[in-house]
Amino acid sequence: MDELQHRRALSVGDSAASAAVNPASNNDKRPSQGERLMDTSLDLLLVMAYGDGVVKGIMCSRDNLQPLLELLQRLHQPQHVLKAMKTLEHLTHDPSVLAAVKDSGAITQLVPFLSRQTEAVMGQDVVLQALGALYNICKFNKKVHLEVAATAGIIPHLCRFANELSSSYQAPAAANSANSSGNALAPAVGDPLADPAVLQAQAAVEARRTAVRALVLPMLLGMVHTSSSTRAKLWASNGLDLFLTLMANEVS
Repeated sequence: MDELQHRRALSVGDSAASAAVNPASNNDKRPSQGERLMDTSLDLLLVMAYGDGVVKGIMCSRDNLQPLLELLQRLHQPQHVLKAMKTLEHLTHDPSVLAAVKDSGAITQLVPFLSRQTEAVMGQDVVLQALGALYNICKFNKKVHLEVAATAGIIPHLCRFANELSSSYQAPAAANSANSSGNALAPAVGDPLADPAVLQAQAAVEARRTAVRALVLPMLLGMVHTSSSTRAKLWASNGLDLFLTLMANEVS
């Protein structure tokens, strides 16, 4: 049975790696055969990531995990990247495979997905999935894995997320103050909160806040207990000022 599962995992991984990685070049809006194969392969990988420890162990063997990581670097369609990232993120919830994930070089390959450029092209969901995967890997062995992440350049990204959280605390207060002063003169209008676009934007902001509180801040605090080199990188990114600002916001 294990050998059959192994063959299936290899087959799915090979199919995903060899499918149409680049977008279709023709003008037909219907998905090409390669795109349909890619969608199906990624769906299967995601389903398998929810399997038991045996399945996850097979998926995280070097023969299967390395092609998945390489695939993440080659995909261009945001929906494909998101499915592959969700697969990897879910695998990192199993402590028994975290060492294999780390040894595959996943940390170094995931850190660039936290950049503004990636978010602009792929969307916030991809960034948050990458962030979740990195948190799970680093939580497994904080001192060693956080050092690897710091070397890969994660600290500026984490500080940016934390700065955005700090700014988000101040924005609602400023908006409420402006609304209060202008209510007497403002004409009656429909409730903007009923706009689906507004609701969607608010949900995205809240998802980001939750991720920063649950994932980013613990990782930044963990950096304090690592090497002097990593602490110097945190200091260079104004980490101390950032911590003080966040503490002041929480108190107020």
